[in-house]
Amino acid sequence: MESPEKNKLLKGSALSLFFLLCCSSNTIFCQVFVKDSLMDSYLASGFGDEQFVPKGKKINGKREGKWKDYEVMKTFAYKFSNNEPKQEFGHFMVYGEGKFEDDKRDGLWKLFLIEDSSFKKILLMEVEYEKGKMNGNYIHYYTSGEVGMKGFFVNDLLEGEILSYFPNGNLYGKRFFRANKKFGKQIYFYPSGQIKFYHHFQNDTLNGKFKSFYPDGTLKEVFDIVKGKTDGIWKYYYPSSQLWMEKQYIMGKVMNIIGSYGPNGEERDHGTLKDGNGTVKYYTEEGEIYSILTYKNGEIVDEKKIQTDPFDRKDKR
Repeated sequence: MESPEKNKLLKGSALSLFFLLCCSSNTIFCQVFVKDSLMDSYLASGFGDEQFVPKGKKINGKREGKWKDYEVMKTFAYKFSNNEPKQEFGHFMVYGEGKFEDDKRDGLWKLFLIEDSSFKKILLMEVEYEKGKMNGNYIHYYTSGEVGMKGFFVNDLLEGEILSYFPNGNLYGKRFFRANKKFGKQIYFYPSGQIKFYHHFQNDTLNGKFKSFYPDGTLKEVFDIVKGKTDGIWKYYYPSSQLWMEKQYIMGKVMNIIGSYGPNGEERDHGTLKDGNGTVKYYTEEGEIYSILTYKNGEIVDEKKIQTDPFDRKDKR
């Protein structure tokens, strides 16, 4: 009869196999790391206590000098898929190499994710520690090895400008933090370097102007956000700069359709919505209706799908 410990370990291995089979069509996400339920299975089985063993010297019971250490860390694996960086969040088992001073991490540490089954160590980040806390510059790497992000920590909190990169080194995003909270203008780019969109944060909440652009720099979408909710006039444009649709929001609720236009500026039937109640017809770039939404008090209560949403997003055109 198999022991409960062995069953738990087999369960973790089965989970790994499931992920490996499911990701066969997308090699970017085929890497499975020791995290969350998989990590819990290893630790519960006792296998983790054998595999993830810190090594270093202690003086008077305190860690000192060079160490090879393990810890559970809430972080993310940085991957690249569908032409954009992706963050796979979780509680990971993280291996680290660096030094301790008076039982606290100090100086430059290299941190690694642990690939399941092979237990290969994949560089996660390089970060400066001071008295046990992240203090100073850090570099976060793609799981494929390229630099993905650069920034600065103060007492374990992100501070100042954080830059994100495409795997080829081109700038992907420019964000700003105060004590780990987003603030100010956050900008994202196409691989070409052209701005894709920007928005603003205040105390970690979206607040201010949002603008998005087509790859050639032509304005695509513009609206205001107040305390995390769309408010005021929302406009969306064709690649030709012709206005496509114009709506009125009041604190996140769609109240009125000001206009809906074809590629040549001709006004078209936009539905019956008035003061937050009624229907709205949404069109493809070719002028075909793909969805009719029914609103009540500014919120969607029903949808009639005519064809597949060409925009693949909740905010219809």
